[in-house]
Amino acid sequence: MTGTHTIKFGGYFGYIRNNQPGNANSNGDLIFDTWSDSSTGNVPADYVTGLPIWYQEATKQFACDTKWNELAFFAQDSRKITPRLTPEYGLRIQHMQPWTARNGIGITTRVPSAHDPDAPSSALPGILSNAKAKNVPLADWQTRALDYSPRFGFAWDIFGKGKTVLRGGYGMFYYYDPQLAADAMDMPAGVRATTVCCGLTMAQIDATATQGSLAFGGTAVDGRDDNQPRVQSYSFTISQRQPGRALLEVSYVGNKSDYLINSGYQNINRVRIVTMSHDSGGDTNAYRPLKNFQDLNVPSHRACSNYNSLQVFATRQAGWSNFTPTYTWSKAMGILTNPILALPERMKDNYGPFSFDRTHVLAASYVLNIPDPVKTGNPLAKGIANGWQISGIVQATSGVNNWQNTSNNFGYQAPSRIRPDNTMSSMEVTGTDAWVLSPILACNPRANLGSEQYINAACFAPPIAGQKGQLGVNGPIVMPYFRGPGFLNTDLSVFKNFRWSESRNVQLRFSAYNMPNHPNVSFVNNDQNLRLTMDVAGRVTKPRFGFADSKVGRRIVQLGIRFLF
Repeated sequence: MTGTHTIKFGGYFGYIRNNQPGNANSNGDLIFDTWSDSSTGNVPADYVTGLPIWYQEATKQFACDTKWNELAFFAQDSRKITPRLTPEYGLRIQHMQPWTARNGIGITTRVPSAHDPDAPSSALPGILSNAKAKNVPLADWQTRALDYSPRFGFAWDIFGKGKTVLRGGYGMFYYYDPQLAADAMDMPAGVRATTVCCGLTMAQIDATATQGSLAFGGTAVDGRDDNQPRVQSYSFTISQRQPGRALLEVSYVGNKSDYLINSGYQNINRVRIVTMSHDSGGDTNAYRPLKNFQDLNVPSHRACSNYNSLQVFATRQAGWSNFTPTYTWSKAMGILTNPILALPERMKDNYGPFSFDRTHVLAASYVLNIPDPVKTGNPLAKGIANGWQISGIVQATSGVNNWQNTSNNFGYQAPSRIRPDNTMSSMEVTGTDAWVLSPILACNPRANLGSEQYINAACFAPPIAGQKGQLGVNGPIVMPYFRGPGFLNTDLSVFKNFRWSESRNVQLRFSAYNMPNHPNVSFVNNDQNLRLTMDVAGRVTKPRFGFADSKVGRRIVQLGIRFLF
C-alpha cells in the first residue's frame, strides 16, 4: 500500500501432462438400426440375419501423451480517489502453450494448400505433422506470444452517505480448451479408422474391408488457428439501503464468450446441400468434398455464446425476521452445440437460445426466530411457548425450451415419399447428411393451446422431398421457443429448542420438502409426448403430442432431534 493505492502483483506457472489411451474402436463396432433400406424393420431380426447399418473399425490403439505450460503475471491497483469513489484496474498477461505432443511425432494438422485430390487416403493428403514436416509444431494450435486480459471496476457512493452505491466492472479471461489433441494424434501415429455403410451384409462388409483401398476418417487441427477461448464479463449494480435495515440491489449482469470450440460443426467433409438429392439412399463417401477421407473433424475456435440478465436482490439480516428474495430475468444465447444444420460454413444459422436457458427465476429464503412470549413464570409454559424457529425456501422458474431439449426436431419421423416402406431421411429433402430432418411450421404452434398443452401439433407439416439438383422444403433451422412447464417448490422447516443449561440444548426438527404436496406438471426423460411422428398423409400419429401428462414431486417429511452440548 502506498498513499491512496493498494497494489497487488504476482505470477503463476503451470505444467499439466495427460497420458491416456486413445478412443479408436480397434476391436470393431457393429451398429444395428431400422432406417436402412435393407433392414427388416426389426432390430433383433437384423441381428439374426446379419444386416447391420454400418461397421466401424480402427487399426490400433496407442497412448496419447500430451502436455502444456502456462506462464502468467498480473498487477492490480485499487485507488481511493475520494472518500466516495474507488476504482480498481489491473492486467493479466499470459503465455499459454497449447496441448503439445510428447511422442516426437506430433498432432494431425490440416493444411488446405497441401491437399492433393488425386492422392490416396493412405498418403494423408492435406494432413501434416511434425514427423512429416518439421515446420509444423508439435502443438495442436499455433501459439501466441502473449494474451492480455484487462480488468476494471469501481465503487461510487453517490450521495456520500453510504446508502446509495453504484458498482460495476469489466473483465477479460482466457482459459484452456479441453484436451482436443488426443484424437488428433491418431493419424500421424498410424491409426486408421474407417466406417463401412450402409445396408451391407456381414459378408459384403468383410469383402469390402479386405480391399485395402478404403478411405478413412479422423481428427485434425487447423494449423492457422492461434486463438484461445475467451470470456468477457461485465456488470453494473446499484445498492440502496432501505428502512428496517434492509438492502435492495438491482443489477445488470452479463458475459460474452468467443473463440469457443466449434462443437457440432467440426466435420469439414460432410456432404454439401443438394448433392445427394437424386441418390438419397446412396453411399455418402462418394459425394464428400474430399474424396480421400470419410468424416474429417477439424476443431477450431469459431463458436460464441452470451448471457445477459437483470437481477433483483433484497435482504434483511437483522432482528427476529431475516429474508432474502431474488429474481432474475435472463437469456442464454449462442451457437447451438446440437445443430439442425451442421455444415461449418453455416454455423451462424444455428444461433439461438440454449437448452439450459430459463427466462424467469425466482428464489426466496427466510428465517424467523420467534420472540419468546413468556419471559418469567411457569417453566413448563416457557418450555412450550419459547424457542421456536421457522425457516423456508420458495423457488419458481419458467420452463426450458422443449425444442432444444429433444434433439432439436422432436425425434421427427415420417414415411418416405420416394422410398416405399421406409422412413423419410434428410437426404431426400436436403440432399445432405448435415441437415437434420425437421417438420415445416404451417402456423404458430404456441397458439390455441389447451389445458396442459405446450405445443400445437396441428401446426406441423411434413418436409417436402427435393428433386435432382434442387433443394426440398425442410423445417426451420431454429424453431420458436417452445417453453415447457414451469417449476414451483416450497420447503418449510420448524425448529423447537429446549435449553437445559448454559451449554446444553435439545432441538426438535420438523421439515417438509414440497410442503403443500404440489406436484409439478412436467415432461420427463424420453417423453413420448415430445416425439413427433406422422403418417403417409402428414397427420400426427400421437394424439397427445405437446401435452405434459406427467407430474413429478411429492411431499417428503423429515423428523429429527439434535442434542447440543
